[in-house]
Amino acid sequence: MKDIIELIKSRRSVRKFSNAPVAEADIDRMLEAALWAPSASNRQSWKFVAVKNPSVIKEMAAAVRAAAEKLKSQIEDEDNASAFGGYSGYFTFFESAPVVIAACFNPRPNFVNVLSGKNLRPDDNLEQTTAVGAAIQNMLLAAHAMGYGACWMSGPLIAEPELIKILKLEGLRLAALIPVGVALETPAAPKRKPAGNLTGKVE
Repeated sequence: MKDIIELIKSRRSVRKFSNAPVAEADIDRMLEAALWAPSASNRQSWKFVAVKNPSVIKEMAAAVRAAAEKLKSQIEDEDNASAFGGYSGYFTFFESAPVVIAACFNPRPNFVNVLSGKNLRPDDNLEQTTAVGAAIQNMLLAAHAMGYGACWMSGPLIAEPELIKILKLEGLRLAALIPVGVALETPAAPKRKPAGNLTGKVE
């Protein structure tokens, strides 16, 4: 097992995958890693669904393309529409992965509001979204440690209602899609902003 800091810094967002399958036991280990993430009040308000059926994955990609085309047609500025068309091309590369994991959360009211009976925390989903984000990072690191490539995708959320329907996950919110597979690329390390600009200490 790699040193945790080395593992974190060497992980990459992989967008090209081979046709090689992902072992069932490895999928289970990734999901297990996700489930051991911390969550506010240990509510564990998440659900992860590993999609392996190629027909379902293609249906998901088609739904995302349709949603992107619909939105593009509604953008009045031609330059912005063109830019969005190029950007949205990155929303469907999950179609080439042998496994796509849908990361969802239950949109439950936060505990402060529940116990107080007051709307003290207007953003009710903050606890759930931060928790599922921690779980996704666990999953990405587990995949990387096992030699797989993966990517945290938010672009497909443009078709969240359609994807929820396809996956029969009514009542949940979709936080991300994570395609997983044997990588066909080794992306270069992305640039990072200086730590001094983003961190601080109170002494």
